[in-house]
Parts: sequence; C-alpha cells; structure tokens
Amino acid sequence: MAYNDFFGEIDRCLGVAPVGVIRVLAAAGATPNPLFAIGGIQVSITIFDVMVIPTAASGGGTLTVETDIAGAGVVALTNAMACAVIGTVARTALIDHTTTGQDVVGPLDAVQATKNAAADEGLVHLIFHLT
Repeated sequence: MAYNDFFGEIDRCLGVAPVGVIRVLAAAGATPNPLFAIGGIQVSITIFDVMVIPTAASGGGTLTVETDIAGAGVVALTNAMACAVIGTVARTALIDHTTTGQDVVGPLDAVQATKNAAADEGLVHLIFHLT
C-alpha cells in the first residue's frame, strides 16, 4: 500500500487527518542547507509546527526553515530559531500562513534550512498533516 493510500485509509476510518513528523539533519557546512530537493516530499503536506534540537554548540546560532513552492522563489516559513546549545529544543514562534500556500509542501517544492553560521547544526522536526 502506498504512503498516501495508507494515510487516506486512516483518514476515512478516523475522520481526521493523521499528524506526522519528518526529522532531518541540518548539517554543519554551507548554508543554505537543503532538507528536501524538488520531488523529495512525495505527497502534499501542510507544515504546522517546526522544532530544532541543536547537535553542536554554536554561540548565537540560528536556523530558519524556508520553502520554495513550485519554483516561485525561496521564502522563510519560520522565524530564526535558536540553534546554539546542544539538546536545547527551540520551537518556531511563526509559521508563514499569510504567504499563500507557503506552508503547503509537495512533490514540486523544495525545503531548506538557512543557518546563521556554517557551524550551526541540528535536527529539524517538521510537524505536518496531509493536505
């Protein structure tokens, strides 16, 4: 059973869209750091929360999640989240629902993390439901 079919069956049984979490490492090195290239997310999802857990100490480190919807250009999805102290969870204070469709990501879209410095790194958790 395909991923989308499986969640469709859950949706029909429960009457609600299931919630999922995608965990991706934003590694040290160049910025922006690609999280998903075009085609990397196989189904359409709506991202409604983002958390970062730093995996390296970096004074003043921050990380911003950005989306490129259908090649229209990169736009920040979240605010800059602290990414400085190992293991300290940072949660976004903002998800951009005002830029039409910025929070809805699918097969034609890309997701990246822009870091304050090359040494910033952390596990990015994208919390979503199927669209």
